[in-house]
Parts: sequence; C-alpha cells; structure tokens
Amino acid sequence: MDGDESAPLLGQSASPSKSHRESHTKRSGQQDHDRQASETTPLLAREPQRTSQEDVRSIASSHDAFRPATSEQEADGKGNRVRWPVIISLVTLCLAAIAILVFGFAAPSALDEYATQAAVIEPIAVSIAAFTSSGVRARVQASFTLDASRVEKPIVRNLGRLATWVGREVESGESDIQVYLPEYGNILLGTATVPPIKVVIRNGHQNSVDFFADLKAGDVDGIRGVANDWLEGRLEHLRIKGQASVPLRSGLLSLGSHDVSETLVLQGQSLYMPFLFPFAFFLDLILTRTLPNCAPGDNYILIGNATSDIIEIEPKQPVVASVTGFVYEVPDALTTICPGKTSSPLDLLIQSYIKGLETVVYVRGGSSPTLPDWLESFFHSITVPVSIPSKGLSNLIKRFSMSNVHFSLPDPFEDPNSPEAQPRVSALVKTVVGLPEEMNVPLNISRVRTIADIYYSDAKLGYIDLQKWQNATVHRIEGGQHSPALLVEFAIKKAPLQIVDEDVFADVVKKVIMDRETIYLDVKANVSAELDTGLGKFVLRDIPASGNITVKAPLGGGGFSDFHPKIESIRISQTTKSSISLETLVNFTNPTSYSANVPYVDMEVIYNGSRVAHVLGRRLSVSPGLNSLVEIVGLWNPFHGGGSEGVIAGRELISSYISGLNTSVRLSPHSGSIPSFPALGKALSMLQIEVPLPKLHLPDDGDENGTPDDRPHFIKEATVWSTLITFMRGHI
Repeated sequence: MDGDESAPLLGQSASPSKSHRESHTKRSGQQDHDRQASETTPLLAREPQRTSQEDVRSIASSHDAFRPATSEQEADGKGNRVRWPVIISLVTLCLAAIAILVFGFAAPSALDEYATQAAVIEPIAVSIAAFTSSGVRARVQASFTLDASRVEKPIVRNLGRLATWVGREVESGESDIQVYLPEYGNILLGTATVPPIKVVIRNGHQNSVDFFADLKAGDVDGIRGVANDWLEGRLEHLRIKGQASVPLRSGLLSLGSHDVSETLVLQGQSLYMPFLFPFAFFLDLILTRTLPNCAPGDNYILIGNATSDIIEIEPKQPVVASVTGFVYEVPDALTTICPGKTSSPLDLLIQSYIKGLETVVYVRGGSSPTLPDWLESFFHSITVPVSIPSKGLSNLIKRFSMSNVHFSLPDPFEDPNSPEAQPRVSALVKTVVGLPEEMNVPLNISRVRTIADIYYSDAKLGYIDLQKWQNATVHRIEGGQHSPALLVEFAIKKAPLQIVDEDVFADVVKKVIMDRETIYLDVKANVSAELDTGLGKFVLRDIPASGNITVKAPLGGGGFSDFHPKIESIRISQTTKSSISLETLVNFTNPTSYSANVPYVDMEVIYNGSRVAHVLGRRLSVSPGLNSLVEIVGLWNPFHGGGSEGVIAGRELISSYISGLNTSVRLSPHSGSIPSFPALGKALSMLQIEVPLPKLHLPDDGDENGTPDDRPHFIKEATVWSTLITFMRGHI
C-alpha cells in the first residue's frame, strides 16, 4: 500500500524503462508467434486462445472504457482489423455461382422464349433464279427485326434485351432445313440449304436479308399424292413441319447449335387462297388437254396439246397465263354414245356449258425441253381441273319462225290411235342461234333433228316429232356490237303433230279463228345437230333450245265471211225416196297463210236451226288465197237430219230458193267432221260458216222479152213446172 500512495489518482503507466522492456519483450514474443503461425496455422487466422487471467483482466478493464487508448492498444487494434480481400473473394464466388445457375439453366430457355416471341420476319420477295437438276435455286429477300414489346413476360423481355444488347450481332452458320408432312407418313417435302446469315439482334433494329438458297425436292411421289388430293378437294387441312439445326456465334464466342422446329397448319380457305405471297418466277409450259369421259372412273379423253407463253408470277399480283391450244382431230371416244345413255361425252360437255353449270377441262404437263426431268415428271403426273366460265345460254335461240306452213290431215280410215292417224306439218323453219362472244370458230350445221314440245299459256298442246334427219343450211351473222349468230334454215316435211290436250287445242283454234287474235306458241326442244368442221363431222345431241311460233289470225276483219264461199254450179247426181245427192263446184278464199290437204271432211247444213243436209269434201287441197272450183258433194236428207222439223225447214229452203229470194245456209263442223282427227272436228264445232246460195237462172227463150231484173220467172209452161213440183214433193 505504501508504494501505491505516490501513484496518481488516475492510473498511470509504468516507468518508461520498464514499459520499454515489456513492449520489447512483447514484440519479440509476437514476432516469434507470427513466424510460427505463418508456417503451421491455417490460411484463415484464428484469434489465439486466452488464459483465465487474461479473461479476468479483460472483464476488469471494461470499467475503463472511457480511458484514452495507449499506443499499445493501438498496436493490438491493427492486429484485429477486417480482411477485405477475403470478403471480396467470397462475394465474387457467390455471384459466379448465381451467374452459372442463371445463364447456364434459366437464361437459355428465357432467351429462346424471347427470340420466339420477339422475332418479326416479313418476306419481301422470293424468286426462282434457276431450275437445277435436283431442285431450284431461289433468291430470298426478307426483313428481320426483334421487337421486345411482343414479349409477354417482363422478366423474359428484360433478360432478352440485356442479352441482345450485350451480344449485338449473331451469325448463323450454313444449315439445312427439312420440311415434312406428318399426316402423310412424315414424307420429306424438300430440303433447303441456307447460307450463313449475320443480323443485328438489338431491340428494334431492322435487318434486310438477301440470300440465295438451294432447294432440293424430297419425295416426289408423295408430293404428287398430296397435290392430287388438294386438286380433287379431298384435302381438308395440311400440317407442315419444318426443322433444322442452326449453328450460332456472336463475335468470337460460339453459341453452339440450336435445334429449331416449327409446325404450320393450313385448313379451310387457307388451302385455296389466291396467290398473295411474295413469290416470283418465270415459267413456260407444254400442256396436254383432256375432257371427262362417260363415268368419273374412266380415263380422260385426250383432245390436244397446248403451249403457254412465259408465265410471269410477280409478288402479290394476279397470275395471267396465255395458253394456246391445238386440236388436230376429234377423237372417236369423244363422240361415242356412253353405255346406257343417249349422249356422248361431248354432248354432256356442251349441255353443261349451255346450262351455265361448271364446265371443266383437265390440263396436265407434257414434255418440255426447258424443264429438268424431275419437274417435267411432276407436272406430267399432276392433272389440274380448269373451269371454263359460262353464264349459261338460256337464250341460245334468238328467233324461231315457220313459213310456208302446210298441214296434212290423215286418211279417214286410219286408226285414230295409230301414228298414221296424226296430222302432219310441213314448213320452212328459220332459227337464229346466238353464239358466245368467245366462240369464233366457223361452224356448219349440215343436218338437224329434234322432238319439239309445243306449249300454249304454259299448258302443253302437243309435240312435233322430227326424229328423221332434216337437211339444214347455215349463214353466219356478224353482230357488230353484239355477239355473232347463226341463221339456221331447214325444211320440215310431213312431221307428225301429236295433240296431247284437246281442250288446249280447241282454245287455240277459238283464239285464232273466232276471236281473230295472234297467239304465240312456246317451243321447247332438245336438238341434235350434225356439225361439219375442219376437224371432221360429228353429232351434238340433246342441245336444249327454246323459241316461239307466231300463229297469225286470218287476214281481214270479217270473220269467216272472209271465206267468201260461192257456189258456181249444182248438179243432181242421184235421188232416192227421201234424199238427193248433189254435186257442186264452190269457190272460196282461204284468209290464212296456211295450206292443208284434207282427205275427208263432213259438215252439216243448217237452215232455220234444223239440219237439212250434209256436205262432203274428199281429197281437198286448200291453199292460201282464192281456191276455185272445189268439188263438194251434198246429200239432201232433211228427215234423217232433223225429223219432221227438218222436213219443214227443207221445204221452206226450197221455196225461198226457187222463188229467187236471198237465201243462205250455215255450214257447221262437228266432232265427226274429220273421223281420223276428232280433236280438230271438236275444236271446229263452234264455228258457223254462212254460205249464200246462188241465184237460179233459167235459160232464155230468145224472144228478147226478158224482164230487166234478175229474178227468176218460172212460169214458162205450166205443165213442166207442175211436174217438177210434184217430183220434188214426192222426195221431200
């Protein structure tokens, strides 16, 4: 305690000499310790273990925290400071591990996703530079851009922008792209060899790509099958798969090879879209043209060859092909009647065209010296249907007229149901046939035949049977501003006219004869024509045609008074107890433009409403205009025709006639007027023809005492006339 009394209040260090010795001792020990640690201790320094006394001193010294540090303490602090190189090394190792995980595993998939979504490729033009022995050499022009705004995930978008900013440029090595069709046995459609391409991959930079690629055809037989399915409409959709292994490098850094696979599905209208792709090439072809046969499964009929001018296909422009065809002859298979039918393949084609239906000609490739073998073989195996545009030729027959019409009635003794009992028509037919504007081929129609249905007010009246060939003549009419036409003339000679509806026929007769109206009969026919062309003669069958026949009313305006019947003479040929046979010569006028042969006709004579006689005509030939001295036979039999009333009417008729009064009778047709053609007799039964009887002139006695009038004076000798009257009363 005594030694401590001289110590200051606040503790003071030991004397300098003592302190110097202690510090020197410590430094010496420390240096020995450091040398020992540097050789035997680990790299990471550990704090030396402290003794229990040092622990007690350190606890006690915590109460002296506010005392100033001595130089010895500063020396101890230098020994215990943080080692920064060690910390930096640890952080670097951690970041490297994280980078390996990110860029080695996460970055590739993210960059692939970024490239897939951000890539924008716009084809500008694809042109074929040349055809090679195994394919084609094509020039491809396109625009390539990476657009980061198209990427959906923010982390992928940011990582991709960072990677492309760092990489800046990417160059692909030469690669082969294989295109397959998975649904057709994974056949190889073709292989394209693409040269190295360098592009800038920074966001938004637009690259113009222009290179030549060699395209090599794959399985040609498989491609042919796909093309045929598409052309025949059996291809509902088409799946196309492309795959390639593309080597990439950025500067001196190789990015390895990347496998790229993409699938495209075409379906619906995508398979039949117009040519809107940026594709261009030049092509000239030699083609063969064929027509469909009788049945869908039959071989097509070869009709000729065709050559095309150079076909220029430009990007996104309509394709115009000028093709010139050559037909050297009409093959027999084209004009031969199909089994079980009445038409040939050519007839079916013409009928389809006239009706406005789809008319198809089939075209396929032929031999061409300008094409390589593989392409020529491919074109030769592909048959392409070419539709011929047709608006239909419903108005094919522009005009249809008949002149010099002559009717021949059948013999009265023919069976009414037999073909010989049908009336027959002879006429000169003139038809104007309109031609399509595209048809400028000279045609000559040598013969025609048809069965023509006749309609009145949409009701079928009958038909004209023209199964026998009729000679025809043709004159071409140039239409100027209109399409050309053909004037076809042919004569009908005694063609059967079959009436199928007697009521319609009666209506027609009434309209024309009684009502004096001009009517129009519609004609619908299937015409067969024999064509004489530079390719030979052949027959077109069942060509649909339609027109109308104008039936004019009788000339004049006086009804049947225009007949102007006049009896020239009357002669009694035979008498019985109740009848008299008379032979008369009659003049009359036919006011129509038609003529007729009438083998037999019978009409009733009506006077005061009673039938008093019949008039018969045999083998009559009626022509337009005046018909003179036509022989008519009359049978006077009033009792048989009208009974007692008929007898009275007959007496009054004779009395008026002999008395010189103006006397006339009516001629009335009936259903039996033409026994073999009842329909005509029934149609004419409504007619009443007024016929004035001629004046009775007696021979002059030559005494020049005749009266100035024309009235007959019967009383010449009473004995004679009383005898005549007695005779006539006995027969009346």
